[in-house]
Amino acid sequence: MNIYALLSLVATVMVLLVGFFVLSHGWSVRLNRLFFWVMLALGFWSAGEFVMRIAGSETAARWGSMIAGPGWCFSGGLFLFFVLAFTEHERASRSPAVLGTIFTPGIVFLVLLWSTDLIFKGFSKSYWGYSEIKGVLRVPSQIYVVILFIAAILLLFRYHQSASGNKRASAGYILIAALLVVVTGIFTDIALPLLGIQMVEMPMFACTFMAIIIAFAINRRGFLSTIAGTLGGAIITNINEAVLVTDADGTIETVNPATERLTGYTADELVGTRADRLFVEDADKAEVVESDERSGRNVTWSLCLTREGKPVPVTRSTGDVRSRSGRKLGEIVIVNDMRETLRLIEAEREARAATARASAERDRSEILRRNQKELRALSEFLQSAIENIA
Repeated sequence: MNIYALLSLVATVMVLLVGFFVLSHGWSVRLNRLFFWVMLALGFWSAGEFVMRIAGSETAARWGSMIAGPGWCFSGGLFLFFVLAFTEHERASRSPAVLGTIFTPGIVFLVLLWSTDLIFKGFSKSYWGYSEIKGVLRVPSQIYVVILFIAAILLLFRYHQSASGNKRASAGYILIAALLVVVTGIFTDIALPLLGIQMVEMPMFACTFMAIIIAFAINRRGFLSTIAGTLGGAIITNINEAVLVTDADGTIETVNPATERLTGYTADELVGTRADRLFVEDADKAEVVESDERSGRNVTWSLCLTREGKPVPVTRSTGDVRSRSGRKLGEIVIVNDMRETLRLIEAEREARAATARASAERDRSEILRRNQKELRALSEFLQSAIENIA
């Protein structure tokens, strides 16, 4: 096995490990699932490249090219979709029209790759293994992939300029990783061949460093790591009260079934949105039930808006989740439905009022009884006095 094949193998292992690692840190989060698909596509690309570099014949090299095809045909589109979701372009990231526009050329190129010689018309042996001989549509297919990656990079750059806190830092890590792969690919796959210089293609080798950068971001900044993934989903699921887990910016990462029952929204509809949109309260007049600055725990009365727009009286208990270094990772919000409690309070108030009215009525009856007795005694006295006078 030559060194270039080994580099492709390392890239395959690294991107798949990072992809599965992110997925394990929050498989229910759409952003994590999109990132996993990006890593899977890059895994196919680098695996196919590995097969081509160890191939002993042109037939084996062709199989490697077919394995790599889904990777390079879809990695740009998947990465752009991931960036659209990450930069909070929710409508675009869920639009069938946008989906079709991005992926239709990739599907066409893949079908042509597997069935014609328009993309690659053959294979030649080089010191790094087999490499493809470009067909008439190879350059357009490369331009398609580059355009998608550049569009994603521009979105990331704009978002990095406007975001703050952990979102800004995470956008910076993705931007650096993406630029590394794109610049390397343009240089070795497009620019040098146009100049007549043949060199081993290196974008998949750059993916190894991309995986290292993202792994560093996960470890140091909590990038794509969810609080629920850290705590364990079963803990949250089995709590009877409504529980929302948010990141440091207040974006919902996960909710439990009780939250779905309370709000009427599904988990998919809530995840990725701001938690504050569910609650109505006047920050200046909100009644604080309990507050602890040291732990970051805060309990307030609030109104929770259901899917139908109906306000539900609740208490909202918010607690910070922090790393060992003290950095805020997110919040756990426990929402208690107070309708039954308020109903019992009202019933108790009405019972007390009824008891008070009954007691007052007894007191009035007792006073009337005493007055009647006194009047009867006075009447008997007057009657006796009249009879004596007569």
